Amino acid sequence: MLNERHTVDISSERETWGSWMAKPFTGLANWWQGEEVTPLTTPVPELSDEITAEAKTFILELIANLDSHHEEEGIFRVAGVKSNITDMRNGWIASSENPNNISDALRQELRERSHVFGKIQGDTIKELGKVRAIPINRQGDVIGKIKLGESEVNTLSAAVRGLPPINREILKKFLSLCVALDSKSDVNRMSKSKLAMMAGKCLMEPMSLPDDPKKIGDPSIMAEMMVDDNAITQGFLLLLQHFEDHPDVYKA
Repeated sequence: MLNERHTVDISSERETWGSWMAKPFTGLANWWQGEEVTPLTTPVPELSDEITAEAKTFILELIANLDSHHEEEGIFRVAGVKSNITDMRNGWIASSENPNNISDALRQELRERSHVFGKIQGDTIKELGKVRAIPINRQGDVIGKIKLGESEVNTLSAAVRGLPPINREILKKFLSLCVALDSKSDVNRMSKSKLAMMAGKCLMEPMSLPDDPKKIGDPSIMAEMMVDDNAITQGFLLLLQHFEDHPDVYKA
């Protein structure tokens, strides 16, 4: 491990239910008016653990094996067979006749064992997602082209450049896969925003359920988790746009 994982206390910046509900409408108004929403930017240190060579080979093979399934309806959304996925991950087996097994194995590998981002880097991108609401229509499609502000570009570039080379290579391949899947969204029914809802949690750590079962149904906690999920989705959309606009940053 290159560095220990760090914990960021953002409790003082948590949003209320009312502010979360108002956010999409505020972002939409800013977008229509052509205004740039400027997030708070801070230098992003190198805090990711380097992914092992064995895990790297496994992940890249999973991504490569999905290249022939860009038109699979519901890819990344439809679940695979749990026992098959467990066998694939335990044996470093990247192939399966069921493409949903491959996509599920990839998601689980990135979320549970081989983390591309460190916590501070992931939380930095989530904070961008909280500040900038990207307008999405009722069909779940992004409205227009996402235009990144200078501060967003700088923050995202710092997060990516701070990654170990192996992590950056995997991130590049993973985002390339997402762009390819989005190009076939009329067939696979997975638009950018739908991909972001699934793929974002592969890179950024979602908020955990409370340990106390009595608090799981607490409306304020549920609202906080919705804010966090929305921030991951929006943050991933910004990252994906950054990848399309600035591909040189992702070179290992």
